[in-house]
Amino acid sequence: MFDDALQQNLCDLDAFLAIRELNRNDRVAGLITECLDLGSLPGAEVVARLGQLSFDRKHVGITLKGGPWRRSDDGLYHLDP
Repeated sequence: MFDDALQQNLCDLDAFLAIRELNRNDRVAGLITECLDLGSLPGAEVVARLGQLSFDRKHVGITLKGGPWRRSDDGLYHLDP
C-alpha cells in the first residue's frame, strides 16, 4: 500500500522503539507524532500507515482521538503547536 519515505521512517522508528522495549501504546503514540510532524494527514491515512506496520487499526484510531494533536474541520490531524 504505502511505499514511500514516510513509511520507511515509520518502519525504522518502530524498530527503534521496539528495541527500547516501549509498549505498544507508547509506540503507536510516537508513530502518530512522527506522521503528523511532517504535516497534516487525514486520520484514515494515519490508521492505514500504522496498520501496515501490524498495529491494530482500532487501537490506532482510539489513540488518534486522544493524543497531543487535534483534528481540524477539514478532517486533517495536526500536531498542537
